[in-house]
Amino acid sequence: MSETPSGDTSSGVRVGVVGATGQVGTVMRRLLAERNFPVAEMRYFASSRSAGTTLP
Repeated sequence: MSETPSGDTSSGVRVGVVGATGQVGTVMRRLLAERNFPVAEMRYFASSRSAGTTLP
């Protein structure tokens, strides 16, 4: 895990989920939530085909 730009990781880490609307991305989002992964900031990335898709 890398530190946040400020160097402070006490409040969690910055996480990006690539392919967030696909099957693997959906599983990753669920696992991060279920396991209470310490997230300071979450960003989701998907293809242009998924533009406007709402994530649960």
